[in-house]
Amino acid sequence: MTLSEGILTASKVSIFLEQAGLSPKYALDFTPGKQGINMAGVFGCWFLLSLGIGRRTLYLYGLCGLFTMLMVLGLLGLPPDRDAASLATGSMMLIWAAVYQLTVGTVCFSLVAELSTRRLQIKTVALGRAAYNVIAIICNVLTPYMLNPTAWNWGNFAAFFWAGAASMCITYTYFRIPEPSGRSFAELDILFERGVSARKFKGTKVDAFEENVKGGAFGQYEEKIRSVENVQRACRYLRVQ
Repeated sequence: MTLSEGILTASKVSIFLEQAGLSPKYALDFTPGKQGINMAGVFGCWFLLSLGIGRRTLYLYGLCGLFTMLMVLGLLGLPPDRDAASLATGSMMLIWAAVYQLTVGTVCFSLVAELSTRRLQIKTVALGRAAYNVIAIICNVLTPYMLNPTAWNWGNFAAFFWAGAASMCITYTYFRIPEPSGRSFAELDILFERGVSARKFKGTKVDAFEENVKGGAFGQYEEKIRSVENVQRACRYLRVQ
């Protein structure tokens, strides 16, 4: 989903701002500022996580913030005064970069590591990365067409496309991404096995030790006792015969 909130447009910030009406010199000046904000955003995300803010919370609200800013970026393509609109576009791009790295851009790595089951983690991550690369190829083909003045020449309106993609990501995240914060891997596996709704992960009480003891050690012990009893019954039956 990290490809679906306009990250590729943001990665081509100089070209995007030029198409929005900013001079090439000023458009280039925004790029190092954006990279600095990206780095600060990662440290900011670590701080937010240390305060106990959940991964799902950061991811969902981050997506909502990105969607809102993408809509604003698209609407900035409407004013006829392109000088003022282009500066506003550049400022909004910097804010977008800060929100992205504070939330979605950093938290996604934590979610990938925590939500996949231990037994299938390698395969899950590999399949996820393969899907990411396929989608990246498609997005990298589409984005230059959107921004190129000799092709589709969408300019600011390219943000509307990514806003639509972000809205689908918001819907998926709300219904399908659970909250892993404060949970052990065993507890997460139990919640998934029970079929608990992603929205109820945080409030559902589960005791991984009790589950493992009842379903594991005790269950195996009772099974062994039954096996021994069956053997003893068979022996007594043979003696009688």
